[in-house]
Amino acid sequence: MRDECSRKERGLNDTKDYGEERPENEGEKLSGSAKSGILLSEAFMRTTALLLAVLTLALSVTGPAFAETIEERAAARRAARLERSAAPVESPTTRTNVRERPSLRELRQRRLEARKTVESTTAPDLLRQAVVTLTNEERRKAGLPALRYNATLEIAAQRHAQDMLVREYFSHETPEGLSSRDRIERAGYGLLTIETCGCRSFRVAFGENIGKGQATAEKVVNDWMNSPDHRDNILFEGYEEIGIGIYGDMWVQNFGGITVRY
Repeated sequence: MRDECSRKERGLNDTKDYGEERPENEGEKLSGSAKSGILLSEAFMRTTALLLAVLTLALSVTGPAFAETIEERAAARRAARLERSAAPVESPTTRTNVRERPSLRELRQRRLEARKTVESTTAPDLLRQAVVTLTNEERRKAGLPALRYNATLEIAAQRHAQDMLVREYFSHETPEGLSSRDRIERAGYGLLTIETCGCRSFRVAFGENIGKGQATAEKVVNDWMNSPDHRDNILFEGYEEIGIGIYGDMWVQNFGGITVRY
């Protein structure tokens, strides 16, 4: 019993002694950590103070120069802006080295001038008469009667020649689909009815030749005679009258014939 009790007491004493020494050991360790922290803080403060001193010295040396550089750049930018704003603004009307784009009207006028290859010294009426004379000469060779000149056919021919040149096409039909007969009738030729003519019957013949680019009446009639379809028009027996249209380098022959039976 004593031994067991004494072992228990020693055990309690061991436990108690261990418990009293443990805080003491922990206290010594905390004290050591605090000392190390103080040393580190002092070193940090010395380093920071050194860096601040170096930075202050650098600013005192380079600061004015750096500030001066910024001011110079700002002044240069202001001067550049003022120079740009003071410079005169060029407009298309004041520039002499730039060609202005011509308007559509000017382009069309230039094309009209370029296409007027017919000799300006020759009057249109003389050219019309020359075409009629040459046409009738070809009919005479074929044993056909000469064609009479008709002012209404001339109106229809002249309108078509001008329309083709201005609207830049070359055809017996207009862009709207009007044929040579439609245009000749609109001019007032061949508008007959049984009532207006007081006849049993009548027949109206229409025909047309067109040419482009010829400079003389001789050239255009020669070209027509070398084309089978155009030649047939010139030598058609049913035609009695003719009208000529000339505009620029456009040539138009309108043929007509009216046969009435009473």
